[in-house]
Amino acid sequence: FAVEMGQMMEFVAQERQTLLFSATVPLGIRGLIYHYLTEPEWVLLSEDQIYVKEVEHMYCLTPRMHKEDTLYKMLEYENPASSMIFCNTREETRLVYTYLAGKGPAAAMLSSDLPQKKRERVMAQFRSGQIRHLVTTDVASRGIDIDDLSHVFIFSTPDSPEQYIHRAGRTGRVGKSGRAVSLISAMDLMNFNRLVKRYHVEVTELNPPSDAEVQARKEE
Repeated sequence: FAVEMGQMMEFVAQERQTLLFSATVPLGIRGLIYHYLTEPEWVLLSEDQIYVKEVEHMYCLTPRMHKEDTLYKMLEYENPASSMIFCNTREETRLVYTYLAGKGPAAAMLSSDLPQKKRERVMAQFRSGQIRHLVTTDVASRGIDIDDLSHVFIFSTPDSPEQYIHRAGRTGRVGKSGRAVSLISAMDLMNFNRLVKRYHVEVTELNPPSDAEVQARKEE
């Protein structure tokens, strides 16, 4: 939103107090800070850990060709009331949504090319519980805030640590607990380790549930 911010700043008074809030401060945000703020004071809410501590950060090792199946089993086993599933591209979002829709879970997708009216309808259904699982990209999910989101599934490893923090931070809001589960293939592992080490995120490994475990959980 750098362009829009620049346009708005043309209409504000020269003498003003400006505050900027951001969960992370990548280089792009740092540039905005020093462009629009004069001798800014920094207030940090944490030191070396900026992630939400109420969130369990977990990863599940799975072959790339089995990611969709592993995701489906995780959804069935964990049985969250609601979850967001993050993908890196629109094409991947569509593939994951199509796979889940064929399996039966109440899922929907958001992508940046979705018409506004349909986007609003999907979000209304998600908030009301008609849709339990929302498959989305980072761009399409901007501005979405769900208070009772218990799970975030990261289907595709993001490109930057900041993206990981923003995705995982969609759960565990307002002191509530939550889970952020990353599906990691062998090719993702090195990049995933780099992402979580950047902000000292404590992660634990989660074994993918077997068919028997999923069935047993359904019968409980």
